Amino acid sequence: TVLTTTTTLSSALSSTAKTPLYNPSTWQGAVVPLLPPTTTLLDISLPGTHDTTTYDLGTSIADNANSIPAEMASVLHDLGPLVNDIKIGNFLRTQAFTQHLNITEQLDSGVRFIDFRVTYSAPAGVLSANTSSYDWYGVHLLQTNSTAMLFLHEIKQWLLAHPTEFVVIWVSRHGCACCTTFQVDTPILQTFWSNVVSLFTPSMIVNQADNPLNTTSLHTMFNHSSPQTSSPQVVFYLAEYTRMTAGNNYPHLADSDCKVDNYGGEDVASPFSIADNFKATFDQSPSILKADKAANNFYLVSMAGAIGATPYYTIIILLYYFEDLLQQLSGTTTTTTTTSSLLRKHPLHHYAKTDDANLIRKYNEGRVLSEKMLKKVGLGLKKSDTTTSISLPTDTADARPLILSTIDDLVHQCAAMLNLTGVTDWCPRTIIQSSQFKNYYDQAAFEYVVKANIMNTSTTSTTTPLPRFPNALYLNAVDKDGTIRTGDGNLYPYPLHGLGGGGMTATTSAGTQGYLYLDTLVLVTLLQLCPTTDTSCQAAIRQIITAREGSQYAAQYWSDPATGRVL
Repeated sequence: TVLTTTTTLSSALSSTAKTPLYNPSTWQGAVVPLLPPTTTLLDISLPGTHDTTTYDLGTSIADNANSIPAEMASVLHDLGPLVNDIKIGNFLRTQAFTQHLNITEQLDSGVRFIDFRVTYSAPAGVLSANTSSYDWYGVHLLQTNSTAMLFLHEIKQWLLAHPTEFVVIWVSRHGCACCTTFQVDTPILQTFWSNVVSLFTPSMIVNQADNPLNTTSLHTMFNHSSPQTSSPQVVFYLAEYTRMTAGNNYPHLADSDCKVDNYGGEDVASPFSIADNFKATFDQSPSILKADKAANNFYLVSMAGAIGATPYYTIIILLYYFEDLLQQLSGTTTTTTTTSSLLRKHPLHHYAKTDDANLIRKYNEGRVLSEKMLKKVGLGLKKSDTTTSISLPTDTADARPLILSTIDDLVHQCAAMLNLTGVTDWCPRTIIQSSQFKNYYDQAAFEYVVKANIMNTSTTSTTTPLPRFPNALYLNAVDKDGTIRTGDGNLYPYPLHGLGGGGMTATTSAGTQGYLYLDTLVLVTLLQLCPTTDTSCQAAIRQIITAREGSQYAAQYWSDPATGRVL
């Protein structure tokens, strides 16, 4: 593995300060007092998480789940025991995770924008017809184990312990701004919102009727000069605001998510091209921010995304399911040496053997289904691609060499579509692995904005606005210490960055490497807003730059085609 770092930027602004300006858990308390007194929430950039609560997903498909018709969601919810019997719930959960830090850990890591996606559902294991049992849960097709109110209670307790900090919470069903998404009656929505207000109490929530976000100073809104636990600390945007606040149900304590100008994320086709697209997005941000502030809109950009090399990725994931299923059902495995490049890179380095005819039948029915799907999308197989019918094996010989051979073919084709030099036999197998891969390449877009803003401080000003970040970014695979994970190592169970938390060195694994997500957004905010005559703010900028360059989480690139990372 070869490691390289980004070009040193401190030639533009030098400083002898080596210590961080703030702790990620209290960064707003350190940064907001440095900002000009007229700075509003719509002038700054907040780090956020996409599908914030997915770390808590269970194995039950939610009633009113996103992305599928309500009738289908209800049926699938009721089939929960059957679904779990064949391990589909476990498999779906591995595919639906976008975060592995819990809410408290995310807040401790500097996250201040919460993508709070919820649905109204029966608990796991309870039939949909039992409407008296319904409650609000986090959702990403599957529902969370905890209720929505438990997540919000955790946020409240964290805020009370951190009185200088504030958060923006967007409540929706699936991140669709200004959409009619909650398939429930208005009184249910009203009760949910009134319960949220009662939990936080009105004093903790920003009154947006009296304090418009585009004109009210942060110093006034959040009272950082004299922090008190009763100061407002939460800004709410609500999907279906009109129905939630009907009957004068605290309409002043939130705004409609129609005011959220949400730029959706992009799936990965060629990671370098996606990074270039985000550079263009950030180039356009100054004009968008200006227009949105005038309209009192909150400009939000998603940097979440998965592998877009379809149909290969979708079929690969399906085949991985059947591979995992046999192993989980059989319970006994034996390790076999194989030349498959796929098996060398993934933890399932074995074949499962079983004499259970029922398990063999389930497995091979899945194999037939996967082969038919491959034929439907026009993809060839190494074996049986000339057959019109497929017979099921009747003996106990393991059928997975066919499946694995198919996966291997598809992985090669998926890798080819990524268009990365040397990457010929790698394709991520989960959303969060895709996200960590994407984060690695998106470092370039972050660094582009940082460099442009730093270099501007030592050159003659131009009339072209400098690239900026939106009011909030939200993405996947957020890690500890104000970072995002860029290495390929699993976030759960999550080790700290580097071996033993010691950071990246020439001899440690790149798997847990991260990038300075929080510091990057804070630095650009200060560079954009601080007057050159403000000595305190300029000193803070120099301190962040120097500490950032000395950090083990500075942008790093390495050559490891086996995990899709190249220079």
